Amino acid sequence: MKLFKYKRLILLLLISLFVVSCGHPNDADQTTESNSTAHAHTWGSWETVTEPSCTANGEKKRACTSCKEEQAEAIPMLGHSFGEWVETKAPTESENGEKRRNCANCDVYETSPIATLDHSHDRWESETLSAVAPTCTETGLTEGKKCSGCGEILVAQEIIPALGHTAVTDEAKAPTCTETGLGEGSHCGVCNEILVAQKVVPATGHSFGEWVETKAPTESENGEKRRDCANCDVYETSPIAMLNHSHDRWESETLSAVAPTCTATGLTEGKKCSGCGEILVAQEIIPALGHTAVTDEAQAPTCTESGLGEGSHCGVCNEILVAQKVVPATGHSFGEWVET
Repeated sequence: MKLFKYKRLILLLLISLFVVSCGHPNDADQTTESNSTAHAHTWGSWETVTEPSCTANGEKKRACTSCKEEQAEAIPMLGHSFGEWVETKAPTESENGEKRRNCANCDVYETSPIATLDHSHDRWESETLSAVAPTCTETGLTEGKKCSGCGEILVAQEIIPALGHTAVTDEAKAPTCTETGLGEGSHCGVCNEILVAQKVVPATGHSFGEWVETKAPTESENGEKRRDCANCDVYETSPIAMLNHSHDRWESETLSAVAPTCTATGLTEGKKCSGCGEILVAQEIIPALGHTAVTDEAQAPTCTESGLGEGSHCGVCNEILVAQKVVPATGHSFGEWVET
């Protein structure tokens, strides 16, 4: 800015010198015009040819009303006319801001940094430092606060002592025949940490009683026996071997007697084992009875019907023993004719 002002002053001095030299009665223009009679210019009004701007000179001209000679003169540049500074970017504690001012006559503007701000806790929200609950074995912390800008602790967190364990008894568990048991122990009711471990008690194994027959054996099928554990519902079974055959173990089966007939033999009553079928009392043969002859009397023939000769049949089974022969009919035997 200072260099710009110096240039402007120098330019104004040069313009002043130029004006003085043109209007002097002994200047070069007047002497060339006539050495005997001096011509005094009668200058007209200045007319602007080029308007000055902020950074460039303008130009104005005027003409002599008598000789029409023209005289030119620079119009000094205006220079920038800056307004008030306006903040365009706010400064922070970590970064410069920026301000700007605009020339009222052109599009030129100037910018300048705004220094970073000094730190202030009031400019930042406080950051909460979360409380930490104590556990059985570890300390906790109260809630605190720190500046979210610089990290400085505003409210210090205080240590909360560890709570210690809360013992809960783990009751003993009796072993069973097949599963192990546990001795008494304890754990923390808050964090479940084992305080006193429960010792394993071995399984007792089954305690079986006497064998009891549940299915009797036979001569054709095994039987079964069972024994129960005194401490649980488990039981064992075992087969009982099938029995050897004995007639005394079976009822005897009666073999019915068969009566003899006239022509066929009969059998006495017998017995056999119903288990194995062995004959215990053999059946004896009874001889056939033979026929009992009954006489079939002869039947005399008639005039129109045949007759039968004498025969015989068995009075028991009715079997024909002597067949009766057929005697032909005699036919009619007419006498003498008699007048009726």
